[in-house]
Amino acid sequence: MLTLHTNYTLGSYQADRDDFLERRENLPLYNDPTAPSVPPHFDGGSSIAIGFGLDLLNNSIASINNSLPNLNLICSPSAMR
Repeated sequence: MLTLHTNYTLGSYQADRDDFLERRENLPLYNDPTAPSVPPHFDGGSSIAIGFGLDLLNNSIASINNSLPNLNLICSPSAMR
């Protein structure tokens, strides 16, 4: 325990962790969090995601639609087809 420190870059472990993960999860969104368009992206393995890891293949359409407003995302009518 002699090497334990609390010198957090962003003020807390959780903020540092989230920053680290978001940067690696979706760098374009990390660099521009107010981007008007957040296209789906390959998320490794056999996964497609939007934002910071909302998996489009492992979640139901209902679950995805319920998550979008919480993420301040709106799915265009053409994308719903």
